[in-house]
Amino acid sequence: MGLPLAMMTLVMVVAASTLAAADEPRVRERSGEKQGPLLLGDDMVADLEAFVGDAPRAAGEAVAPTPGAPARGGWALPEPPEVQAQDAWVFVPPMPRGCRNAAAGTGGAAVEAGEHRGRFDLNLSARAGEYAWGVASPCMTFTPERDGIVRCRTAVVVRGTAEAAGALDETTAYLGAWIAHCHPKERGSYSERVGWESAGMTGRVRFDGYVLMHEAQFPVQGGVEYLFGAGLSAACAARDGSVAMALRGRLAYLTVELLPDQ
Repeated sequence: MGLPLAMMTLVMVVAASTLAAADEPRVRERSGEKQGPLLLGDDMVADLEAFVGDAPRAAGEAVAPTPGAPARGGWALPEPPEVQAQDAWVFVPPMPRGCRNAAAGTGGAAVEAGEHRGRFDLNLSARAGEYAWGVASPCMTFTPERDGIVRCRTAVVVRGTAEAAGALDETTAYLGAWIAHCHPKERGSYSERVGWESAGMTGRVRFDGYVLMHEAQFPVQGGVEYLFGAGLSAACAARDGSVAMALRGRLAYLTVELLPDQ
């Protein structure tokens, strides 16, 4: 159902012994009995808990390493792609409403989205035996004229850092772009494209204008108002050692178009 698009740009500076990024970014999708962004959060927690397993949590007041301040500069947001369908909407920031802005876990987790509805700050950290995750997204409405399939496309630009300390493969971290369908509430779905994964790295990675792009399709009914969210997802966890992420994101656009009948 999801059709991933290529990332446009990536600049990473590594002060580390090991770094790995996803050669083929992975896409995961699910439909269920609740809103799409809630399903996404459930799956993120399940993955992180499975990674940490029964590793004991760190004792004392020690905290995970704190990445340096995210890089500053112009964002160079990509332009929305052309839409072919007559029944199509193109959304660019600032957005009219929020979707799901949440950060949680057994480690440190904080998210700020503000009133702009297209700017996100995520700060996550985990010591041994901990995990943290966050999602940030505005929300848009779309009412199709007929039954069919809608195609949603989005791009998120990221600046910031990820840092891990300890033995290789004892920590994990990732960045993703996601699109979720939230209505009706009992039949939500989501599609998430993970564009960067740490693969057990140590040291620091800096993201400087890193562009995550994603595309997904969802079934719709004519005359029904649908809610679509799109934004940034990030997570980290540690079985031993520690890991932290400090990220600033900008949503460039979300397009929603009703595809022609096949």
